[in-house]
Amino acid sequence: MSFRDKFIIVFTEALASIIPDIRDREFFPSEAYLLMVAHVLDMVVSLDSMKNMKGSMNNDLSMYKRAISNFPKEQSESELMLLPKLAFFVAQQDQFATDVKKALATMSNTYEDIFHDMINICVDHVDSQHYLTPLTKHVYLRAMAFAVSLLDGDTDDRDFTKRKRFKIDKLGKLFKATPYVTLFGDIVTSLPSIYAKAPHLTNAKWESPEADEAGNIALFKAYRLSTGLQENRNQYKEILARAKVALVNAQLCKQHKAGHISADLAKSVYNATLAGLKMMSMFTIKINEQTAYKLLHPASRATNLDIPEDATSYELAVRYSYNSEDKRSLIEAFMRTNISQYYNSALKKKKPVATLLKYIRDSGIDGDVNGETPVKSGSNMDTETLRSDPISPSQLHFVRTIMDFIFNEKSKGMKGSIIKEKTFKDAQVNEMQKFFDESFYYLPMTNLSDATIVKSNEYLYNDAAYRTLYHLKSRVIFDEIEAEVNLCFDQFMFKLGQRIFLHYKKLASMTLLPSDLKVEIDSNYRPEALFSNSYVYIMQQSNLELLGRSINVSKALSQSFSQYLRQSIDVAITRFESSDLLYISELDSLIKCARLTHELISKHIELERFEDIMAECDDSLSLSASNGRIMSHVIHELVNDFIPNFCYNSVTQRFMRSPVFYTQPIQRSHFPKTRPMYLFGSKALAAAYTAQHVIFKEFFGEPHFKCLLNLLTFTQIGFVASEITHHVELLIQHTMNPYIDAIYTRSPMQVRSPSVSASLAGTFEYYNREYKPLIAYGDLKSEVLQAFREIGNATVTIKSINDHISVYNSLAKVSMQEFVAAENGQKAYIDLLCDLETKLPFENMMFPLTPWCKGVLELTQTTSHSVEHLKRFVSQARSTLLQVSGNWEVGADHLLVNPKAFVHIWSGLEFVLCIPTLAGNDRVVRELFGDGLLWAGCLFLHILNQDVLYSGVSINTQLLSMAQSELGAGWPFGTLQQQGSNKPLDQINALDPDLKRYLEAAYFFSNVNETAFAILKAL
Repeated sequence: MSFRDKFIIVFTEALASIIPDIRDREFFPSEAYLLMVAHVLDMVVSLDSMKNMKGSMNNDLSMYKRAISNFPKEQSESELMLLPKLAFFVAQQDQFATDVKKALATMSNTYEDIFHDMINICVDHVDSQHYLTPLTKHVYLRAMAFAVSLLDGDTDDRDFTKRKRFKIDKLGKLFKATPYVTLFGDIVTSLPSIYAKAPHLTNAKWESPEADEAGNIALFKAYRLSTGLQENRNQYKEILARAKVALVNAQLCKQHKAGHISADLAKSVYNATLAGLKMMSMFTIKINEQTAYKLLHPASRATNLDIPEDATSYELAVRYSYNSEDKRSLIEAFMRTNISQYYNSALKKKKPVATLLKYIRDSGIDGDVNGETPVKSGSNMDTETLRSDPISPSQLHFVRTIMDFIFNEKSKGMKGSIIKEKTFKDAQVNEMQKFFDESFYYLPMTNLSDATIVKSNEYLYNDAAYRTLYHLKSRVIFDEIEAEVNLCFDQFMFKLGQRIFLHYKKLASMTLLPSDLKVEIDSNYRPEALFSNSYVYIMQQSNLELLGRSINVSKALSQSFSQYLRQSIDVAITRFESSDLLYISELDSLIKCARLTHELISKHIELERFEDIMAECDDSLSLSASNGRIMSHVIHELVNDFIPNFCYNSVTQRFMRSPVFYTQPIQRSHFPKTRPMYLFGSKALAAAYTAQHVIFKEFFGEPHFKCLLNLLTFTQIGFVASEITHHVELLIQHTMNPYIDAIYTRSPMQVRSPSVSASLAGTFEYYNREYKPLIAYGDLKSEVLQAFREIGNATVTIKSINDHISVYNSLAKVSMQEFVAAENGQKAYIDLLCDLETKLPFENMMFPLTPWCKGVLELTQTTSHSVEHLKRFVSQARSTLLQVSGNWEVGADHLLVNPKAFVHIWSGLEFVLCIPTLAGNDRVVRELFGDGLLWAGCLFLHILNQDVLYSGVSINTQLLSMAQSELGAGWPFGTLQQQGSNKPLDQINALDPDLKRYLEAAYFFSNVNETAFAILKAL
């Protein structure tokens, strides 16, 4: 209330001070003065709107009443009169506007000329989009609406619609086009509610744009953002292309011309930037005006049945008033040439305006301005010395104000007559008008050029801290500033480091992704953005001054990257520890991705060695233990899950998980959930890699062994092989010895060989009857075959590791063969280099050739890693087996006749394994236990030197020979079939189904035995 009274006094006094000059001296206010009046009138409208719409003042008044009632009764008369005045002020609406109109009524009517000029200028600015911010446009609209209500009086002689100086038609079009504007936040001002207070409004024919249905539809489309969306997109692309061309040309010019930029190029950059600002202003205005329209026209259940009945009014205006299309749209050198020429022309004609032109020139030009040398037309501006700093706001204000006085239509120099000539020609007036209009944007543009400094928190905080210490001399405030800076800087470095690391993590993942998956992901992803070097210069920042201390940004980022790499590796290992051995392919991909991420970042910033980070996360840096987390889990999974529960397939050379388990399930930790940042960078890339690895989780084969060699060192591979060997030794000592005795006791003591006249079916039934106790043995599958399966799987696992190491050694030798080895009769390149030092003097060489050549030779020797794992495994198994085989070890002379010999025990067990009914449920033994069983039997026969004898003792071999003899040409197993036999093929169909399935299994087992014996004999 006090502010209102003081404001009215100051406002009326300011107007009264200029009225005599306007009336008596033909003085007219400048554009800056008129625009300032517009801002003052807008302030009046804003204050009234805030007071009318917000209930905070009423609440404050109620609180004041309650508080004053508790005070002592002795109060002065002024205090007693204050409360009714406050109540009246709060209760009455539009108090500011009403009091301003009353105060203006007591003044001379000359003030109306000021409002006329103000309205005309605002109309021109809004109509020609002569503004930069949405706030400026809305200020002009509110000021014009309020000025209309002030100018219109109650009598007919005060009818504002009859004034010829008034641009009434343009004003009406603007009000109809934009009837609603935002004020603050969600507070909206209706322009018709402001100018509707004018008594003669009906004469202006400004009917409401919503008077009919057609007007409603037109207004809805005008305020809807999606109406001109395509046009706005085209404009955006055009301006963006202009800006890109201008900036690229400026950058090239700076590189080739030592930083000097021509005036034309600078003008193109300036125009492109200004066009971009205008475009952003236009988009922001459309968004704000659409919001204003939506707030005043909330949705209703009549137009949208999906609106719940309990929806609040704010939800109706904001949440349910926008459809999907609306939401989608929302989310997407003048003074050195012309002025000097005008000054010279006016000086020659001895016009009084020459003094003003000289002042304008002197105010805007650096350097020697005392000379009166005329400037020739068309002089090159680039030859002049360019300004080191832009023109100051004060200089620009004075220049624009004086120019307004010179060429304004009200100026005396522009009022020519029949005798009196105008000071300037029309072409000169047009040029000055153009400069006056374009210079309007210059001051905001100069502020924009310093935005990187003015809006930088670094400089703001440094300046604030300096002023606090040396001007305010307050340590407490400085500590507060320092604490805020530390918090902000830590958060900034955290977000920046995270973003850069995520960028390179995605780049590494995209690089390693197979080409077929990369093509699929390109449609929904922008991989080209990952190959930009946007963060290179940030990572190279080594000196940032902040609060008097220098911060090494590069080092801080390096620490963050190292920590993120540790977390990525730790997450990968933790996920592997929570899974079975089949997850090793995904672990290898995660480690490769982390390694490539480290390599990409290391090109621009110094990081710790990846091997050190990997060893730290793997816990393999201990001096007392050489095993890490990966190796420990590999050994644990091999011994406790892989070897006991997987089935080996000799055809595909892969391990598959058995459908039936005979061991206790392994308890693993819960599979951890983690952010995509620590995996492959994004959910899309993680899904692509999951699709790649899902096929590797169905088997364990060659890809998994390669991953095993990638993740473990060759020393660790040796430890894994030794642990598997130790596991087999324990099985032989504590499991196999008693169960082999159990097999012997359930086997026939004497098995007669079939006679020559015996049939295949009869012989099969004979052996089936003789080994019936062994078939009925309860622990045969769960204990005996399980133990043989574990020993066989262990043998095949070590064999596969041995084979892959051999391939690695072969590739290593091939890569260095040309340099180290030589053909017969020639010297190798390495030998030539060794001889070169003895023949030529290399006294000044920093590194002599001979030690270097010796180092290369040593390197070639160390590249060949040991492939003796299988040989050592067989040797250890032999020593253990010979120690426990005393009960069933037989001399060489009695092998054929003694049933305790292992060759007879295994012959009977292998026969039992081929019987179809042993596995049950229409399965064969191979489906339950795999081919590892056969490798275990062959290993024992090889160790006991009974492998050569086995082919003559084996029951399966005898039955296969009989089947081949009986079936002849009908023999179904390829290379063993006899040619030229006349026996009918129906004999095969006449065979018992169990016998046919037995023959198939026996034939397959014989092939596996041949392969196993050949590999074991080659050791």
